[in-house]
Amino acid sequence: MLNRLLIILFIGLAHGNEEKITNPLLKEIHAYADSLSFEIPLGSSVYIADHTDFGGSSSYFGGFVADQLFDYLSTNEDFTILDRNPVQIIIDQQNLQTLDIMNERVAKMFMDVVSAEIVVFGTITEFANKININSKVVSLNDLEIISTAKYSIKKTKGIASLVSDVYTKIKQDEEKLQKDKQEIYLSIKNQNEKLNADLEKFKNDKLSIIKREYDIRVKNLELEEEKIIKSFSLDYQDIIKELVNQKSQNSDLYSSELTRELFSLETEFKEKKSELASLKKKREQISTLDADIEALHEEIDKVSGKLSILKMGMTDEDVTQIMGPRFNYDGRCGNFGKYVLVFTNNTLIKACKIGEIYTQFGEYAVVNDCEDCDDMEVKNLLKY
Repeated sequence: MLNRLLIILFIGLAHGNEEKITNPLLKEIHAYADSLSFEIPLGSSVYIADHTDFGGSSSYFGGFVADQLFDYLSTNEDFTILDRNPVQIIIDQQNLQTLDIMNERVAKMFMDVVSAEIVVFGTITEFANKININSKVVSLNDLEIISTAKYSIKKTKGIASLVSDVYTKIKQDEEKLQKDKQEIYLSIKNQNEKLNADLEKFKNDKLSIIKREYDIRVKNLELEEEKIIKSFSLDYQDIIKELVNQKSQNSDLYSSELTRELFSLETEFKEKKSELASLKKKREQISTLDADIEALHEEIDKVSGKLSILKMGMTDEDVTQIMGPRFNYDGRCGNFGKYVLVFTNNTLIKACKIGEIYTQFGEYAVVNDCEDCDDMEVKNLLKY
């Protein structure tokens, strides 16, 4: 669109303001515009599309003619000529070579983008001696062709020269535009690369800061962790350290399952500790019993020594005085340690060793009490 406006200025300025009116090519296009204006509905919003060649492809000259019609008819107050730029931008962006005005999707684009009600489009056919312009006026609401217009420009030497100038100038401008676009694209690419590099540097710097903060927090957590471990009793610290070690190796292990395992270990530890305490107490009791047994053995040894002092015929009082308070006497029997004593009328008559084996009625028997000791087969340990 810009290129075509430049062509208008080029042609007009090349011949001066006076020649702009007398320029034979512009004069012919303006004459055609006057006849076309009678075919356009009053009060309508009109978009003038590029006129194509006979094959339906856009051409430099077809765009130039559309620009001239737009420029000339824009001063007409019977209807509103709409700006061509919005649609032209879409056509350029999508690199459309043809535009089917009678297609519903294309018609909707015209209505949505520029709020057009009427579109003027057509063809330009260039012959050796003339240029034919055929236009159609289409209502976008129902895609009906409501009117047509035709015009023929005699191709004089002057007009042929001006048409050639249009082609040359537009081609040059388009080449320059393409070059400018490439420079703009390159500039955008360089800016994007720089932006991406800046973003990457910013990201790395930010990550570095975050990592430092993370390391500090991890260190603080480790110190806090160590403090917590030390807050437990020595019995628990090894267990806690092991769990913390598992956590550092695989954070997934530090879960509710691991927490349950911790409680289980703590419970088991308490039970073991209780068992150990119980065993320790029993060991102390056994040590006490061992001491008592040792003392008893010493007492028995003393009794054995005292037994040699006892004589048959001694009274129970004499025996008690010799044996001491541990001697037990019930009026018939007396016992001390592993010995049993037999009395008759409070007079000592016999002493036997408990557990001694003797023969009774031809069979072996064991001395357990006074009755066994009183048996005549059992050896009497007393002397007269």
